[in-house]
Amino acid sequence: MKKFLLLLLALVAATLLGYYCTYKMNASAVIEKDIRTRSQAALDHQDMSWVNLSVDGRDITLTGTAPSEAAKKAADQVVRIFGYNIIHNQLKIDPASFDVSQSDKIEKKIDQTDFDKNKSSQQIKQSLSDTVAIIQERVEDSRSQKIGSNANKETIAQQAENCQNKFNQILKTPIHFNSSSAVIRKSSYSVLHNIALTAKECTHFNFQIHGHTDSTGDARLNKKLSQARADAVMKYLISKKIDDKRLTALGHGSDTPVASNRTKAGRNKNRRIEITVEDKQ
Repeated sequence: MKKFLLLLLALVAATLLGYYCTYKMNASAVIEKDIRTRSQAALDHQDMSWVNLSVDGRDITLTGTAPSEAAKKAADQVVRIFGYNIIHNQLKIDPASFDVSQSDKIEKKIDQTDFDKNKSSQQIKQSLSDTVAIIQERVEDSRSQKIGSNANKETIAQQAENCQNKFNQILKTPIHFNSSSAVIRKSSYSVLHNIALTAKECTHFNFQIHGHTDSTGDARLNKKLSQARADAVMKYLISKKIDDKRLTALGHGSDTPVASNRTKAGRNKNRRIEITVEDKQ
């Protein structure tokens, strides 16, 4: 019955450990710490301070000096706790390292050692329970962090969308420049003012300022003109205390029209400034 109970507890622990690992938590470190703690406690209980213990994963290594072969074997038995994989007993035997009274005390302790099976079983149960509790707690922490992270991302995405909609609404009134020039007309200052106010409200984001022209004239000159106009808008925003690190100006020339360049109305639409919102990196 005890073996069945221990097997059942082991299966429960193994299942939870597998579930825990799906959340990329360090389950092996939890197991290693548990084995180290219980092994050292077993040695301390038997007053085997002459044994040095190290644990790597589920493997236990014993080093140091034992007063006799019997003491070496006893130490090996003491650390055979539930969950270990391999025991590397590297204890050296050197009676001369111990005085007579110390050796007698150790031998007497070994002769009197009689592990209480019921107590040992209860210790295993408690250790497994503690390990499972730790794993469950960390899984819940991982879940909470993931949920919080997702909620935060959703909030930021919503804020970015709101900011983008504000810029799009403002720019329904085009920014006008002098013909073939990057000089902004005074009639467009109110539009720029509203853009600056929105940029100040949207403090969590960076902005790309895109300059576009129609297809009239030389393509290279159009590209240069569109860049100069985007730069002019960026310069205005900087003058209104918008951090230049949050701003990028890009000139696209006539590469991305939104209407036909065959009509005057279409060309007017293609000559435009656009602003896109980006997350801060």
